[in-house]
Amino acid sequence: MADGPIPLPTSTVWFDHRVSVIVPCYREARLVGRTLARIPSWVDQIHAVDDGSDDGTTEAILALAEPRL
Repeated sequence: MADGPIPLPTSTVWFDHRVSVIVPCYREARLVGRTLARIPSWVDQIHAVDDGSDDGTTEAILALAEPRL
């Protein structure tokens, strides 16, 4: 095993694997856009799951121009 940090890939495939992230959301309308925008570019798919929020979280997620969602 090599010492030091693992280098980040330059494509959207992480060492020949696709990467998905699941983000549970509950009453996060105000922050969900910022949170999802911080997910690294090497993540291929983002699954944002609204857990029954009543504050517009679903609408905030759907309004994002994020093709990985």
